[in-house]
Amino acid sequence: MKKFLVWLLMSILLLSACSSENTTPNKPNNTTIDDQIVDSDSNSKNLSDLIEAFDRSATIQETILFDERQIKISATNLSFSATDVNLAVTIQNNSAKKLNFSCGSASCDVNSINGIMAADGFLSCEVQVGEKVDEIISFDIGELIANGFSNVANIEIGFWVSSDDYDNFYTGVLGVNTSANDGFDYSKNTYQELTNSKEFGEIFDCNILYFSNDLLYESTDSTIRVLSVSIIENTNGDVQALFEIENNSDAKIQAWGKETHINGELIKSYSSWIESINAKRRLIASFPLSSYAEEYSVYKTAEHIGKEKYKDAQGHDCFTPDVMRSLGKIAS
Repeated sequence: MKKFLVWLLMSILLLSACSSENTTPNKPNNTTIDDQIVDSDSNSKNLSDLIEAFDRSATIQETILFDERQIKISATNLSFSATDVNLAVTIQNNSAKKLNFSCGSASCDVNSINGIMAADGFLSCEVQVGEKVDEIISFDIGELIANGFSNVANIEIGFWVSSDDYDNFYTGVLGVNTSANDGFDYSKNTYQELTNSKEFGEIFDCNILYFSNDLLYESTDSTIRVLSVSIIENTNGDVQALFEIENNSDAKIQAWGKETHINGELIKSYSSWIESINAKRRLIASFPLSSYAEEYSVYKTAEHIGKEKYKDAQGHDCFTPDVMRSLGKIAS
């Protein structure tokens, strides 16, 4: 969902930015997105209202996330702005060389919130020998709402640490639970509930052309599954397909979009995306269809067939399933 959220929210978030700043935590609530939807006089669903109503009561205890190789990384505070969730981290470099830390970049895209891989949370900083720096890692509340979330229960991040002598390494996935974690229902698929409802189109001002939560693929050991697919059109008429991919294994894997077929014809044989999926987490992967719409009538009357190749952490092919199969004919 990384590219998709930018594509979908670009114009909508301009409206939400006009809402008043709200940095004071509100009272905790156990409502879902559907419960929080605010009806205006025109009975439309408003993203700005949902962002304002987002539960900002969650807190964290200061937690040491990483303490190895003379480096200590701690999560120190959780705060909220009008549009963002802000995780404060402290990075202490007790090694004998200057180090660079990056989080949420292409080399370390392991951020997740509430069990779904997150689009943002980018951080890049330089820490001198013996220095301790305080940084903020921010996540867009609009993306959390698109996943059906109304609060923050768990945050995962990770760092790529590099030095001038190329002694580089990866910290692994580092997680912290918030005060909302104990009451959070991880078994509930809020993403599917919202995407398969009329509210999604109203909130994000888009059309849901197709949705299916029939199991599209399951690996032989049942650790990798493609749980759902949806096809969405924004206000500009651009169309994207979204695949919900679950990694139920005990290790992080990489998902590669490969060999895209439409109507049985190979239209793309190179990687369209490469993203990580942490252990026991889900990824919402997007694939643009607009560029093929005229030639293939992609979102009008054509069948959609796709093929994806997935690689494990060592780069080995895991499987090559037909993840889209036939999505049937979609009415224009």
